[in-house]
Amino acid sequence: MGALILQVILCVFIVPVISSRPKLKFSGNAEILKEFIEPLILSCSLKSFNNETNEHLKVHIMFIQHETNGVISTLSKDQAVAVSADQSSTHAHGKIYNKDLQDSYLQVIWKNPKISESGKYFCLAYAKNSTGQDSVFQSTVTIKVLKPKADDLVQVLGQLLKRVDTLEQLLEGNETKLRGQDDRNVQIAQKFSGLEALNLQRVSDDILISTTHKTPFTSCRDVNSSDERVVVTLASEQKVMCDTKTDGGGWIIFQRRIMGYVDFYRGWKEYRDGFGDYDIGEFYLGNENI
Repeated sequence: MGALILQVILCVFIVPVISSRPKLKFSGNAEILKEFIEPLILSCSLKSFNNETNEHLKVHIMFIQHETNGVISTLSKDQAVAVSADQSSTHAHGKIYNKDLQDSYLQVIWKNPKISESGKYFCLAYAKNSTGQDSVFQSTVTIKVLKPKADDLVQVLGQLLKRVDTLEQLLEGNETKLRGQDDRNVQIAQKFSGLEALNLQRVSDDILISTTHKTPFTSCRDVNSSDERVVVTLASEQKVMCDTKTDGGGWIIFQRRIMGYVDFYRGWKEYRDGFGDYDIGEFYLGNENI
C-alpha cells in the first residue's frame, strides 16, 4: 500500500498536465456532522467520456486522502478497493469503468465518525486520455465533526425510541398474523380430519353393504373373481363350476379330472345324472345337465 501511494504522489509531480476541467466530482453527505451520531459519506466520481471534447479517459487509480490522517482508501484498475490498516472502522467500495460510459467512482463511509475525522479531504484520479496523455484530476472537501450536545443526544434517543416502537408494532403485527395463520391451519386440519373420518365411514358402510347384501351369482357370465374357478348355483338350482380365466371367463366346466380321487368308471345312470365332488375339483356334470 505504501509503495502504491508513493507512486501516486510521484505521478502528481511528474505528470505535466494537471487538469482543472470539472470532470471529477467529490462531495460529502454533509459539511458539519455530530460525532458518533451521523455517518460520514465521501463520494468521488470521474467521467470516463467528455461529450464536449469527444475525449475518452482510461482511469488507472483513484484515492481519497485526509490532510493529516493520510490515505483512507485506494482503487486501481487491477485491484479491488483497499482501506488503510488504521481505518478498520471505515467501509469503502468503488469501481473503475474504462470500456463503458459509466463514471468510475470511489466511496468511503464512516458509520460513527469521530472529531479526528474533521479536516480537508482530497480525491485524486490518475488517467490517460485518448492520445495517451497523462492527467491528474483533483478535488477537495472540508468536513467538520462536532461533539454532540445534550439536546442532540435527547433528539437521537427520541428517534431510537420511536424506531423501537415501530419495530415493536411490526413485531406485534407479525405475531398476530402468525397466530391467525395458526388458527386457520388448525381449522383446515380439523376439517380435513373430519372429511377423512366421513370418507372412511362411507367406505366402511359400502364394504359392509356389499358384504352383507351381496347378490349371489346365477350365471358363469356374471362371475367377476380373481379365482380361476368358482362354484355357482344357477337359476335352475343346478350347481356348476365356472372357468373365470379362459378367453375372458364365463365358461361352465362340465368335466374335471386331475388327481384320480374320483372314480370315473361309472355306469350309464351316473353319467346321465352326473357325479363327483366340487370341493376336491373332480366331477362330471352329467349328460342331461349339459
